[in-house]
Amino acid sequence: MEHGDHPTVQAAAVAGGLVRDKNGKWLWGYTRSLGRCSVLEAELWQILDGLDLLWKHGYRKIVVESNNAAAVSLLMNEGNARQSIAVARRIRSSLDRQREAASCNGAYSGFG
Repeated sequence: MEHGDHPTVQAAAVAGGLVRDKNGKWLWGYTRSLGRCSVLEAELWQILDGLDLLWKHGYRKIVVESNNAAAVSLLMNEGNARQSIAVARRIRSSLDRQREAASCNGAYSGFG
């Protein structure tokens, strides 16, 4: 079992996403082969990879969108992310790092 009462079903997975600008224009897409993991873990890897790519390309005002309610819930409740799946902890750490950097220039990173 993983994250409460949700059963863990593992299968070969790929994580991928897309990046759009503030006007909704497509900028680029990204993918990564994950091997075997749950749908929740794949969604979390997708979020982490997107955050890392955006950070490396100099983007600081980031809005993350996901249709996976379990992933959003896990990440919005800071205590859960810190005690649960390792990739969720990495996302929280990344958001904390970005928030600290943004506090110097008034930007904000997080879920919207």
